[in-house]
Parts: sequence; C-alpha cells; structure tokens
Amino acid sequence: VMEIDKALARARGLELPESDAMAELERRLAALQVQTPLLEALHLSLDFGKGDSLTDTIAEIEKQGLSLSASSWLPELAVESVCRRAQEQQTKILEERSAQKASVAEEHPPPAPSIAPAPTMQRPRRLTITGLSGSAQEQLLASLHKAAEDYEAEAMEQLLKEALRHGIGESDLEPYRLLLRQLQTEPFLSEKVQALLREVEADCPSRHALQRLQNVSHQLRRLQGDEELTREAAHAVQEGARRRLRSRHSSADVPRRRLSVLFDACDGDELRLGEEAFRDLRAFSKLKQQSSWRGHRSSQLIRLDFSRYSDKENMLGHSKVTIAESLTHLPNSREQTAVQNFRNILFWMGDRPAQECQRIA
Repeated sequence: VMEIDKALARARGLELPESDAMAELERRLAALQVQTPLLEALHLSLDFGKGDSLTDTIAEIEKQGLSLSASSWLPELAVESVCRRAQEQQTKILEERSAQKASVAEEHPPPAPSIAPAPTMQRPRRLTITGLSGSAQEQLLASLHKAAEDYEAEAMEQLLKEALRHGIGESDLEPYRLLLRQLQTEPFLSEKVQALLREVEADCPSRHALQRLQNVSHQLRRLQGDEELTREAAHAVQEGARRRLRSRHSSADVPRRRLSVLFDACDGDELRLGEEAFRDLRAFSKLKQQSSWRGHRSSQLIRLDFSRYSDKENMLGHSKVTIAESLTHLPNSREQTAVQNFRNILFWMGDRPAQECQRIA
C-alpha cells in the first residue's frame, strides 16, 4: 500500500500526465487500504479469536461491500482458502448458537429488561478490526505524530503500514499520509530545507530544528534532488550542532576548541544529534561533488574484471580500482600524492596484485 502511495506521490511531484495506468493504481490503492486490514483481521479471528470475533469481522467485511466469496476481493490477495475456512467456521458457529438458544429457552424464562448504564463523558477508542486496543492505538498514533513533526519519512512509512494493517480509522491517518506524499516531492523538500536553513542560523538553534533539517535533507538526497542544497543543509546542521553544544557549556567548563569534550558532556538526545550530523562522509565540507568527480581509473583488463567498481556512484564505497583524482578539494600539487596514497592502500590490503617488497614499501 505504502509503495503504491509513494509512487503516485512521486509521479504527481514530477507533474507526469494522468494516464490509465495511474488511474488503475489509484483504484488498487483504495481497494488495498480497505481489504488488507480486513484480511489480517480474518486470519487473526480464525487462528486466535472466538466466535464473536469472527462474527464481527464478517460483519465489517459485509459493511465494506465484500463477502466471503473470493471473487469480491483483489485476486493478488489469494483469499480462497481463508474465505473457505471462514465460511465453514461461520456455519459451525451458527449451528452451535441455535442449539444453545433452544436449550436456554427450555430451562429459563426470558430475563427482565435491564436499564442501560449512563453514558460516559468520553468514550475510549474501540478495538480495531485486528483487535488492537485503544491504548495501543494511541501509542501508535503518538509515535506517528512525533515522526511527522520531525519529518522522518522512513519512520512515518513504517508506522503508517502498521496502522493500515490494523485498520485504524482513515480520518486519523489522512494528515500523515498527506505529509508523507509531500515528502516524496522535490519542491516541497527544497522549500522546507530553505526555511529550516534560516531557522538554524541562531546562536543556539533548537535540537528539533536541527533534527528536522537533517531529516529533510536526507530525504532530498534519497530522491536525488539538488546536490548543492543537500550539502549546504548538512554543513548547516554540523555548524548548528557545534554552536548549540558550545552555547550550552561555559568556557570555564570545557575548552571551546575541544568539541569532543563537549560531546562527552551532553545527554543522549544531544549525542545522537551530533553523531548523525558528523557520521555521514558525504557531508564533509571539502568533499568534491559526485557529479563532477572523475571517478575510478582502470586499464581495459581491470575494467573487464571490476566494471561494477568503476562507476562514480561508488565514490565513497570500497573499490579495487584506483581513483582518477582525489576525493577532496586539494591544491593541484597534492592531487597525484593523494592518488598514490590510495594506490598504496590497495597494494597493502592485497586488493591489487604486487610483489611483497613493493607491498611492504
């Protein structure tokens, strides 16, 4: 479900023309959003539930315009066997209830009518179709809300999958689904990055603003968006983390020049922010842009053996092929030294053949 939703959002973000294929995907998405949690609930009712659970599930299936006939479901869901089991179990339940009612009617007169309890001021959430409790629903929605506030697209996707699987109400999920669709479009991400860049210019930017900028820029990079803008965002997060850590410690506590000491003194959330800001090599300020980097240099023989390593997309990945130029911006006088250093490492690690005396040297 989420993959189709993301693909449609990406297509709209690229302003692709409407087509029959996109219309069909829209119809399949709507059907899957209804049928997937119902099928999950049917499996749970048959495997772990009681008669009432199965009866409620079948009632919900019929309420959605479906039945226990496989022809009313999407063929890819392969519901033939589970529908057959449900029909058999339903027949058995109805027979048992009929027999029980007949026995009770003979032994006991009908009870006197009871007075309904007074309604409470606030009604708790009902169990979902899969049996998820109200408190569990609230916890899931709270996690989804936090992920949305931080623009964590991957976390939102996983939580929405979980919520859809349990059949949580569409009205509860629609704002988050809309945001996730927007996070699949480059214009929305670029706009958010630029707004957050202004927000983190403060002397002590908030951790929330830095986290959001980091998440949005990562998502923009995943979509292969503006490379210069993502790099600017990564540098802004690093500088913002530095200023934030230093502003939270007086110069009398730790030397301002020793950032590692500042990280040692911060709490868990601050430490995670700093780790995420500095662990990505692609955010190194002097790294050359992948689009303009010359890639790996190789002879024809090496190219035949290691063609998969010669692509520029493997800029920061392991390669047995010598680089054509340095990875970082250097003076021209040091370019060949950097390439030679890379070649020496390949020889020493045994990734390229060399005589033992050459490898040791």
